[in-house]
This record gives sequence, C-alpha cells and structure tokens, in this order.
Amino acid sequence: MDNKKLNQKQILYVFMGSYAMVDGKAKLTYNEDKSIVYRKYRNIENGETITVNKASIDLFEKENNIIFVVVDDYTPENYEKTYEVVKKTYEKELSSSNKEEAIKLIKRLTPLK
Repeated sequence: MDNKKLNQKQILYVFMGSYAMVDGKAKLTYNEDKSIVYRKYRNIENGETITVNKASIDLFEKENNIIFVVVDDYTPENYEKTYEVVKKTYEKELSSSNKEEAIKLIKRLTPLK
C-alpha cells in the first residue's frame, strides 16, 4: 500500500468475525459463509466495536485499514485474545514511531485477506 492510500485510511480496525442468523440468533461463522448478515470490526485505538451489514462490507473494507487476524477457533473469545495481541503490538510500535509505521508493521505481521 503506498503512502498516499495509507494517509487516507487513518483508522485501523481489527476484523472480529462474520455473523449469520441461526434460529433467530446471531452466530459467529466462517468468513466464506454465504449466509452472513454482518461483520464486526474493532477500532484499534479506542476499542469501539462496530457492526457492518452485509451490503456495506465491501465499501467499509475498501475505505478503512482492516487487519484480518487468524484465529485457531472461530469464537468471540479467540478473536478478543488476538485483538489484544495486535493492539499491544500496535501500541508498542506507535510509542517508538508514527501511526503510519505502526500500521505498516501490523499489516506485515498479519496474513493477507
């Protein structure tokens, strides 16, 4: 990602899972599941979790810096643990450099979507 694009995307979100409706309740599911109705993302700086409906996912992911983490098991707890690791790494890098460099490091340390 070039610096111009990075400058336009100043908010870094961590992907927190895809959700489908099962028996009237939202359940965490695989990313490729065609029945997803929304995805959750968590702001790395303020911890705010946002929900993005299926129709808006592509635009949201295009307009924001998203870190797609790898979890061993698709559970909210595993996403939360992984988020905490990413956040600590980001904060540590941010303390010794700038925001752009911290984002670049996090993107290098996480697999591509």
